[in-house]
Amino acid sequence: MKKVKTRVVEFISYFFILLFCYVSISKIMDFENFQIQISESPLLSVYAGFMPFAVIILELIIAGLLCYQKTQNIGLIGSFVLMLIFTGYIFFYNPHL
Repeated sequence: MKKVKTRVVEFISYFFILLFCYVSISKIMDFENFQIQISESPLLSVYAGFMPFAVIILELIIAGLLCYQKTQNIGLIGSFVLMLIFTGYIFFYNPHL
């Protein structure tokens, strides 16, 4: 049973590594558009100066934490918190959901 739990945690970690690397690279490739989108957001426009950099760096840090078994738990908690913040942002930005 422990081996199954270990495999599930590894799969989730690999999934988040791929997700965060893809998303951060995508944002870096089209950074100007990402900055404009952040500045047009009614909730984030105040933080438009540093928010694009902070989001990309945070995604890459969490992906890095998930790569090592010693820091995997911190990375999983960071992934959970980041996804929770993103979900909350989507919910409050679009209240019709």
